[in-house]
Amino acid sequence: LIPALGAVRLIALDVKTIESFLGDLLNNGRIENKSNKPKGLSPKTVRNIFGVLHRALNDAVRFGLLPFNPATNVELPKYDRPEMKVWSGEQAGAFINFAETNQDPYYAIWRLLLVTGLRRGELVGLRWSDVDLVEGTVTVCQARVMAGNLCVTSSPKSRAGNRTLSIDTGTVVALAQLKNEQEHTATILGHWLTDLVVTTDDGKPLPPNWLYLRFKASQRGSG
Repeated sequence: LIPALGAVRLIALDVKTIESFLGDLLNNGRIENKSNKPKGLSPKTVRNIFGVLHRALNDAVRFGLLPFNPATNVELPKYDRPEMKVWSGEQAGAFINFAETNQDPYYAIWRLLLVTGLRRGELVGLRWSDVDLVEGTVTVCQARVMAGNLCVTSSPKSRAGNRTLSIDTGTVVALAQLKNEQEHTATILGHWLTDLVVTTDDGKPLPPNWLYLRFKASQRGSG
């Protein structure tokens, strides 16, 4: 936003200027192109960038710097949301059975994922203090997300994101076993680095993308 529009005075920022900017992003907006991808950004990415601009201009109106938001009448590039492909109950059950039978070290995590539908950032941000093995609940109150090359902890984006979910007895047992294994390892190592549920073998936090890649690997193994 800043390289293209930073020098434009607010009063001169009109619909035509904004739509021209969005068109440039669609055609040649990629800053780094190390993998020979198209030069332009996807409609979804362009719409996300526009959303930041729209909110900023709303603030300008609120602060009395503009009489109205010039982004309100901008036509956005069309974006067709891709159709969601989800597993059936039978497919999810087969994957869980495979993970348990083959002693997948992340069996408890995959089970928790499929039972609760947690986002990967929420899953890698879940702490044992958020898990109640007696009541059979997990409470989502933080997530670990990528900010550039840095993994940071953040709060849910909305009140709805902060929630408590019930888990079944089988998932409680699997998590209890995982917790016991981590405590046993901590005793051997003499320390444990984090209260997070999802960790490396020696207790280090994991970034959300690593969990995604690990899940895909387990999925391929299950057929």
